[in-house]
Amino acid sequence: MPRYAAEDLKRFTQEVFRREGVPEENVGIIADHLIRANLVGMDSHGMIRIHQYIELMRTGTIDGNKFYKINPRGEFEVLRDDGAVMLVTGNYNFGQVTAWKAVQQAMERAKKHGVATVACRKSGHIGRVGEYTSMIAENDMAAMIFCSIGRIVAPFGGSERRLGTNPFSVGIPTAGEFPYMLDFATCSMAEGKVRHKHLSGQKLPVGWIIDKDGRDTQTPGDLYKGGAILPFGGDQGHKGFALGLMVEMLGAMLTGTGFPGRPGYEYATSGVVMTVYDISRFTNVQAFKEGISELIADVKSSKLREGVDEILIPGELEHRNEKKNVERGIDLPGGVMEKLDAVARSLDIDMGAYLREL
Repeated sequence: MPRYAAEDLKRFTQEVFRREGVPEENVGIIADHLIRANLVGMDSHGMIRIHQYIELMRTGTIDGNKFYKINPRGEFEVLRDDGAVMLVTGNYNFGQVTAWKAVQQAMERAKKHGVATVACRKSGHIGRVGEYTSMIAENDMAAMIFCSIGRIVAPFGGSERRLGTNPFSVGIPTAGEFPYMLDFATCSMAEGKVRHKHLSGQKLPVGWIIDKDGRDTQTPGDLYKGGAILPFGGDQGHKGFALGLMVEMLGAMLTGTGFPGRPGYEYATSGVVMTVYDISRFTNVQAFKEGISELIADVKSSKLREGVDEILIPGELEHRNEKKNVERGIDLPGGVMEKLDAVARSLDIDMGAYLREL
């Protein structure tokens, strides 16, 4: 599998979006987000998304399926401002741009009010949700983000799509090298991870998806032929389903985004709700962070079960991956490279001038 330096991939990504007409002030936000996803090991939200975003900008479709058309000049617009509570619209701009601006507002308002919530509608795919909670935690605040998007997950016991992958993330600062960062879809696996397996020619574990007839399948392509992703939890999938439904209720309905089938809904735009807590309003920040690190150390000191090497804390694996991949580079499967090559040729970009295999 070819491997490339993160900085080379970043320059290439910036040039792609620059030539496609994305304003210069947003090119870096999008590129940084995508490359960081690959660095931390979240390949499903990294370079694999570039061709999808280009399709959405040009046609409002992905692989011929209608979604929404990205407006790279969509204004970040405040619809309601009640101080600690804010409702905004991204006007179909890149989700990474809308979410980044919403995070800045949420942190600023949390400093003023102690706690602040910003809800976003008409946002594109915001990418890796943990990127935003990590950013907030690194500013000595805590955060929780819910994101509803699309319809590709079956309810527990159902065989048809009724919910989005509906991720949520929590970020909490620590006194260590990295923050606590919970970030996962409320289904068995993010759609992008199924797509990554599909483009890599790999089979799926049983229990990730079902085909259009509701049968278990290990073939990733069955998802894109009318299949559905299952809630996480296996035979305890009612728990993942309940969480996914909660995120749908908050992300879809609190923001006014709605859900598929409801009048006015526009398919696959994100409904995002982020709440930020200024820890200094509750307790001493350093004491809090040290206490969190002591809790983590206590948890990790547990005697291990047979066959387990260590206990990992949410965010720890991503931290390790980033340190490793900054040094060794980022692997991209052939299927992803083919998509990137097609995008580059459509924009008259010489990939070889930007990307050199390590």
